[in-house]
Amino acid sequence: MSVLDVRHNMMKTFAGSLLPSLVAVPVGYVLGLIIMFLILVNEVPTYGSRAIIEIPGDAYEVFKETKMNGLLSPEVQQEARSSLTRSIAEIRKPSLSVNAVQHNGTSFIVLAVESVDPVFSAEYANAWALAAIEHLTAEEEPEYGIHQRAMPAASPMSPRKTRSVFRAGALGAIAGLGVAFLLAAAITLRKQKRGEPSAVGYR
Repeated sequence: MSVLDVRHNMMKTFAGSLLPSLVAVPVGYVLGLIIMFLILVNEVPTYGSRAIIEIPGDAYEVFKETKMNGLLSPEVQQEARSSLTRSIAEIRKPSLSVNAVQHNGTSFIVLAVESVDPVFSAEYANAWALAAIEHLTAEEEPEYGIHQRAMPAASPMSPRKTRSVFRAGALGAIAGLGVAFLLAAAITLRKQKRGEPSAVGYR
């Protein structure tokens, strides 16, 4: 038997083994959905809100280089917390994430807040904006202003359930396809070593 005949037989055996092995694709899809469902059940949704402050044009370059980190300082954050009309227990309870970023190369600074409470996120973002402006105007002459106040989010930022489920199913199906090819290749090699004939239906 020539080398070409051997390769031809191996390809036929592989094709015959691949078809039943493709059952791994729907199995992988279902497993991916189950795993993601278990993750989503235990994951607490977070809600984001953002307030936007405007930096005067003549002070923007100086602010960009030296003041951005000041907005995240413990002093400014503590001032924002102190201005909230909530008890200390209520303020400390929500998991809080804050970030200050420049908005698309403009003179606007976005103060983004995420927590498990949508109302608290908006309240804190607005309190932070006022505290930030007070902190900045205390150091310089230019007047800073609030361009946009934060509003409570209607839907959570994470987890995005539809997208997460779709991705989990797709990844599970892809993993199942990979398993199917590996299984077909393993069967082909095993039959080749044992000298078994090609799969029925491909002779």
